[in-house]
Amino acid sequence: MMKPRLLLPAQLLALLILGVLLVSQAYAREPVARIFELKYLNAEEAESLLKPFLSPRGTISSYKGTNALIIKDTARVLNRIEVLLKELDVRPKQVRIKVRYVDEKEIKNLGIDIRWSYRDRHWSVGNPVRPESSEGVNIEAILRQETTTTLRGGESDLLVMSGQRGRISVGRNIPYEEWFYWFSRQYGYYEKNVRFKNVTTGFIVEPRVKGETIGITIIPEVAYSADREGGVIEYRRMATTIDVENGQSVILGSSSEDRDAAIEHFLGGAGSSAQKTGFSMVLTATLE
Repeated sequence: MMKPRLLLPAQLLALLILGVLLVSQAYAREPVARIFELKYLNAEEAESLLKPFLSPRGTISSYKGTNALIIKDTARVLNRIEVLLKELDVRPKQVRIKVRYVDEKEIKNLGIDIRWSYRDRHWSVGNPVRPESSEGVNIEAILRQETTTTLRGGESDLLVMSGQRGRISVGRNIPYEEWFYWFSRQYGYYEKNVRFKNVTTGFIVEPRVKGETIGITIIPEVAYSADREGGVIEYRRMATTIDVENGQSVILGSSSEDRDAAIEHFLGGAGSSAQKTGFSMVLTATLE
């Protein structure tokens, strides 16, 4: 009869380590739940961003009230998500947006041409250039040197956090409020049969920082009073989004493809009279 073979201490240790590794690997493959509390990143937005990184068995839920995420997945996936959130959940940068409203004829009088590079149904977007060289110019610096008697339009200056909204005003008590009433009813923005009074035009700006590039969504809006009520209309179907480099200026105007000349009417409020044509928006975005 053979005697049972005794394992040496080194062999016992090796078996113990192997057992621990097998248990650890099995545990690593089993989904576990973790709560991630966010400081700056919106939980609902984070949920959409992180879903592609989950395993087939992973789940994610966002909670708006506490701005937190509950994620159930393997330890490996959770560790990867923790690294991603450290990069994403940071204090948003602030964007200085300067807007000047200038008559296109006055831009040309300054020796600057506009190279229109983009056009959609409502907007045209262009870059200021010197006609003799077609090189870009710092139009913001040039306009800053001009006196208020030279340029007839107004200006706005605001600081907006990336991902948040800001508002810029163009004109108050617009003399052609009847056009805004007609336009708003024509395209389903306003359903009541009550005429507008005391119309104020403006734009919503929503900057989003992407490295050294700043994406800015611009949405026209109108504040109005009508008899004993009032309101604000956002013309979201007229919105446009532009990408500018840090410190870059672009020129925005009405598109020649717009038969209603809608942006002309919004920008026309920058003038001191009832004119609706000729004004453009010079927008400069700078990171701070």
